[in-house]
Amino acid sequence: MADIIDYQILGTDVQTLDIALDPGEGVNARVDALIYMDPGVVVEQGEGGAFTTSFTYKGSGHGHVGFGAPHPGSVVPIRLARFRSELIFQRDAFLCAVHGVEVTPRPGAEAPTSGILKDQGFVPERLSGDGLVFLHAAGRRIDMRLGQGERLRVDTARIVGLSTSIRYDVELVIGADDASIGGEVLVATLEGPGRVYLRSLPLPRIAGG
Repeated sequence: MADIIDYQILGTDVQTLDIALDPGEGVNARVDALIYMDPGVVVEQGEGGAFTTSFTYKGSGHGHVGFGAPHPGSVVPIRLARFRSELIFQRDAFLCAVHGVEVTPRPGAEAPTSGILKDQGFVPERLSGDGLVFLHAAGRRIDMRLGQGERLRVDTARIVGLSTSIRYDVELVIGADDASIGGEVLVATLEGPGRVYLRSLPLPRIAGG
């Protein structure tokens, strides 16, 4: 069972996350997310591998830990139990998840095309469990729900997270007008049913440009 924690999302355009932990409770967060932590919070390597850090409270009473992303945007709280206990997410959109939530590579992530996906800003991973997950949407957050068979084409660099019920096919579109992305963009065709979380800022492309 995943830890059950209390939290607050603070701010408007630049949001941060404050989590209150009981003794023994903890979260795994992206390595650059920490803002502050109370004495009694123990820091270790995260359960999600090299890109996460674990924060466990071993004091008495409540211990607080605060997180934020390195860019403006919104914190997206998600209860995995509402998504059949699984969610596909973009690695650089991950903020933190409570202990008990598992982070694993998306099946097929080691395929030969994965290098192209990474270069174009799409590194899908999978979260599984029944606890709380916090993603971060750079810029403006866009939430959508696709009905059965409904389709939507999106720039992969704008994806934050997807229901596992969403089917997606990815294609490299040549001849895009924006010279900053080398005249090509990776586009995903999404097919419902399910939820889609998008962001207005294409972070990997901005960082690479």
